[in-house]
Amino acid sequence: AGMYRAVPYHNIEHATHVVVACDAMLDMIMATSKESVGAADVTHGISTDPIARLASVFAAFVHDVDHLGVANQALVSSDHALALLYNDQSVAEQNSLTTAFSILMKPEYADLLAVMTPMEGDYRYFRKLVVGLVMATDIASAERQQIIKS
Repeated sequence: AGMYRAVPYHNIEHATHVVVACDAMLDMIMATSKESVGAADVTHGISTDPIARLASVFAAFVHDVDHLGVANQALVSSDHALALLYNDQSVAEQNSLTTAFSILMKPEYADLLAVMTPMEGDYRYFRKLVVGLVMATDIASAERQQIIKS
């Protein structure tokens, strides 16, 4: 929570709302899987994938960590240091990911990470999912705009 800034929207309260909404959505998916034949088809595999469920909630929590409270375009237009660092691409989202994973990779979180991703390859899979989920929150990205148009 300490890595969220006191900005009007992209703050810890917003992150909490997103986590609760994500958890509720996952609960609905899991309930659907228990009622359906061929649950993996209905839930796209998430009912049998604890790493995907964890990645979803983790991404919900960290998607706006260290957000400056201004749009990516404002950061790019002002040549903000983060825009330069991330080459004007999904600046806030990339910064949130860098911040979140930099914290998670600290030695004091090694035991937590080992419990979160116990099997060989779990961390890479977890990270790939979290990165994809957080990057999808950049509603102005060219990739997202192309998906909307199609």
